Amino acid sequence: MKITATSDGQVGIGESFKTSNEPTAILHISGTEAAQGTAHSSPLMKVDHDANANILFVTGSGRVGIGTD
Repeated sequence: MKITATSDGQVGIGESFKTSNEPTAILHISGTEAAQGTAHSSPLMKVDHDANANILFVTGSGRVGIGTD
């Protein structure tokens, strides 16, 4: 896992951030098949809590789940 921060406060999380590819948002999450596996349904981002396992779920194929996976 690689975490990158720019001088203007943008944060990038993922393997694809290098000096030529910086975050383009306050929080930029970028997945790769190497890190995520070949299944595009694998999670790119997941938000959960002790009382709720699936608050927010985003896959590499662009599917978004709220309260589900």
